[in-house]
Amino acid sequence: MPNTLVILPLAQADVDAHALYYQTHDSPQVANRFLEDLRHAFERVLGFPNVGKLWPTTRRQLQGLRRWPLPHFPHSIFYIPTATTIEIVRVLHNSRDLPPLLEEQ
Repeated sequence: MPNTLVILPLAQADVDAHALYYQTHDSPQVANRFLEDLRHAFERVLGFPNVGKLWPTTRRQLQGLRRWPLPHFPHSIFYIPTATTIEIVRVLHNSRDLPPLLEEQ
């Protein structure tokens, strides 16, 4: 079972942008709740790597990509489980045009 969480640069940029949005458009408390929800989702996929639904992709580098939605915010984490890690590829708002965003990696 994987024991290391790796947040790739695009995913970290996504997290930073979403947290900043919530902080400036809602409140610091909402931003903190978003980050806490995200932390719980990361723990969930780290403990149960196959919990997310397989996401179809034509990119060889993204084979095995899975999607797991956050429970209290309209975002999903996209990740690839490996033998030793969970690689967080993106953290995207559910209203975005997801396939092109994931294929442009």
